[in-house]
Amino acid sequence: MSSVVATRPRRSPTADARRAPAAHHLTAKAGAAGATLVAGGLGLGAVITHEGAAATGELGLDTALSHDRLSPLVSLAHGIDVVIGPIVGPLLVAIVAALLFVRHRRAAVIFALSTAGLWLATSSLKLVFTRARPPADQVHALVHETARDSFPSGHTALAAAIVAGAFFAARSLGRSTRLVLAIGIPFALVVAASRLYLGAHFLGDVTASLVFVTGFALVGAALAPLVARRLDH
Repeated sequence: MSSVVATRPRRSPTADARRAPAAHHLTAKAGAAGATLVAGGLGLGAVITHEGAAATGELGLDTALSHDRLSPLVSLAHGIDVVIGPIVGPLLVAIVAALLFVRHRRAAVIFALSTAGLWLATSSLKLVFTRARPPADQVHALVHETARDSFPSGHTALAAAIVAGAFFAARSLGRSTRLVLAIGIPFALVVAASRLYLGAHFLGDVTASLVFVTGFALVGAALAPLVARRLDH
């Protein structure tokens, strides 16, 4: 009586050799795209800081949004202000990473480091531009922000960084990243809109945060394989 033993097809070395240049090319393109986005964000910051919010129309937008605010949206914006703020936000990220660490250690580390790194890298640019906040009396600001650190938005940067961290963590687990993006992109946009609704930021501030985090994430994704190969050797 003969038995048939199923054998797993071997991966061709030729196929692997073909994949390597393609993967390298894709990585290089991601890095170039990321660097372009970061450069674009820096250029945006230089222009809007030099021109001023009145000339760019950002002040007019904030002023228009301050008229007839809706109570439910104000409550939502205030909630986001606290939850994604510089104290509670990082704490929640740490809690999520700790829970994930119980079952998926590598993914937890990737999530925590990616989120923290992207947020800090973007927020550090506040020291470069020192842009004034929207004038509280004119935009009827609902939060007390007086420091010259409007550009880029820290809340928006943290929201976008959380999405990027979740994306990288999901990819490391071999899970679909479509759900992460389907939920994460609207989440980051809502956080960005809430900063305008409260009169805490200008449009350029929140836009730049999304651009910077995306750019830094692409650059990081491009550099990660190079760092991994160095560590292996």
